[in-house]
Amino acid sequence: LRAEGVEAEQKVGLMVERSLEMMVGVYGILKAGGAYVPIDPSLPEERIRFMLEDSGAQVLLTQGHLQERVSFEGKRVILDAEESYSEDGANLEPVAGPRNVAYVIYTSGTTGKPKGVMVEHHSVINRLMWMQKAYPIASADTILQKTAITFDVSVWELFWWSWVGSKVCLLPVGGEKNPEEIVETIARNNVSTLHFVPSMLDVFLEYVGSSGGKASGKLASLRQVFASGEALTPAQVSKFRREVGDTRLINLYGPTEATVDVSYYECTAGE
Repeated sequence: LRAEGVEAEQKVGLMVERSLEMMVGVYGILKAGGAYVPIDPSLPEERIRFMLEDSGAQVLLTQGHLQERVSFEGKRVILDAEESYSEDGANLEPVAGPRNVAYVIYTSGTTGKPKGVMVEHHSVINRLMWMQKAYPIASADTILQKTAITFDVSVWELFWWSWVGSKVCLLPVGGEKNPEEIVETIARNNVSTLHFVPSMLDVFLEYVGSSGGKASGKLASLRQVFASGEALTPAQVSKFRREVGDTRLINLYGPTEATVDVSYYECTAGE
């Protein structure tokens, strides 16, 4: 990426599905000093092209089966192609600082036209440091990465674990809509920390409740659940307590412009 001109403030498109290549792309862009611009490959080509042009991206990281999704005049790097990894693997001197942009996430905007929100490294670090101080994780913990990287909730899923020697588990593509897949992944990988949008939390809890205790028995490793993106209702909190027990439930709120979240509330038992 450095050889392709990636440097501090350089925006780099990242159009991938959830995968090891996604993680390589995110960390590679930041290591090179650039800012990643996540793009949902399922979007219409016109919307994808707008994001690439508006951000000024000259490099696009993608996967082989997605490379024809959009016409692009810049450099394409295919993350699942062996030849993309033939360069020098020596550690790079850092070129980005706290006030440089870490990522650009496009939101719908009040007019319906996407707008790119640029978030700097110091803001991300502040957000992650707060989370570790308030709800610490350690080497025994595993975060479930299930939020699309086009949404900023994904930021703490992508990076928090790496600061403290924890682990991250990538939910299979499409699994975020499948409560059974989520339950099985939690059990199989001893997931301790994850996030739900309240509407999907409701679907998840319905599934757990309808399983006759089979699903709830697979959630023993779960220590804390964060909810944001929509209003979390008292009824949902009560259902959570009934189906999941004493696992922590934390309600978060914040706009993308303020780096993921600006307020939090822990929903304690008995409230």
